Amino acid sequence: MLYQEQDPEAGRRRYVTDALDRFQFTQVAEEHCMHKNRALQLHADRFCRDVAEGCEAWLKSTKNDASKSAVLKRELNMTMPL
Repeated sequence: MLYQEQDPEAGRRRYVTDALDRFQFTQVAEEHCMHKNRALQLHADRFCRDVAEGCEAWLKSTKNDASKSAVLKRELNMTMPL
């Protein structure tokens, strides 16, 4: 069919929604990284801490790579809290 009355953006939005539906954030520490009702439950505090630690480790690893450091200095604008 040439025309199916479909919005290409709607398909992309549905894909993102479907992906996000597979994750649930919880405040119960015992429910970190467990599957329940076809979704991965993640403890919100621990997830954020894991992401922050991963970012810090990645930034530290780029210090020895001149090309990555140059791109970061040019593209990334970070401010550190006082």
